[in-house]
Amino acid sequence: MTRVLFRVDANDKIGRGHLSRCIAAAEMLKHDFQVCFILLKSSREFVEGQLGDYTVKYLENEGELKGLVTERDILCVDGYSFDVDWRGWIKPYVYKLIIIDDLPEPLKFVDVIVNYAPGINRKLYTGTDATHLLTGLKYVLLRPHFLEYARQQVEQMRHKNGVFVCFGGADPMNLGQLFVEQLLKEGFEDNIILVTNKPLSRVTGEDVQNLSIVSGLSENEMIHYIKSVRVAVVSASVLSFEVAALRVPSFCFYYVDNQRLIYKGLIEEKAICGGGLVKNQEDVKRSINSFMEFYDNPFLQNRIIAKQKELIDGESGERLREFMNQL
Repeated sequence: MTRVLFRVDANDKIGRGHLSRCIAAAEMLKHDFQVCFILLKSSREFVEGQLGDYTVKYLENEGELKGLVTERDILCVDGYSFDVDWRGWIKPYVYKLIIIDDLPEPLKFVDVIVNYAPGINRKLYTGTDATHLLTGLKYVLLRPHFLEYARQQVEQMRHKNGVFVCFGGADPMNLGQLFVEQLLKEGFEDNIILVTNKPLSRVTGEDVQNLSIVSGLSENEMIHYIKSVRVAVVSASVLSFEVAALRVPSFCFYYVDNQRLIYKGLIEEKAICGGGLVKNQEDVKRSINSFMEFYDNPFLQNRIIAKQKELIDGESGERLREFMNQL
């Protein structure tokens, strides 16, 4: 059986987004391929418990990777550090090299690129036409239970209240707490669920009756909390696609460059409402009125739910499996 190796890292600076979509791809492929994850040893504590029964190899240094791969392996990489020079270094040692990314990368030393940001197409790439491009939401990488929900019929808004707030596992600027603090200052009384690993500030650390703080959520826990609210406030990342698969309206932001194209594409598709670029408390503060208008607009929320169903049909795993078996 052909091996598919996932070279990916996760830590408190870059979060778990890269790992989450690699796990999603692994779940799609595990019945047809032998799957293994390869991470730096420094990621070990951060990913503990995330990889289930998968085989995992930890590297003391990047040079050890050559000793783990063979010319029969398909190597999938996802992360910020795997640039063109890195690809040129490892490419001769594997059968195929696949890049999972949010940004248009040069088509050099790579056989396949998976980029499911809305609006991405070959015109945005430079390089050889020999590289296969798997682009758009028909190839979105989501974990199995999210895909299962996406295959269900459109769920119109029920009489739910509350907001789910998550800016990713890293959230380097602590935007989740800033947003919640602003909501509380504005007198928001419905339930608030905040996902954060950060130390609590004075405001969010107080005994606020309508605020729940959670962290380290499993796939099922994440689904439970998102499905329990009227609106999700998330970054334009893997999170925004998970929320869309669950048919929950989302209010999105972006705060790093690789989220910008996702945000732009989802806005153009009218699949989200958003607050744009956010970097500090002032950016958060200016977005609150727009958020509250969206929160109180069931017509717009239902329109977004219908668009979510149109864009994410839950069949991306079948498409990826078919392509990989042909490869």
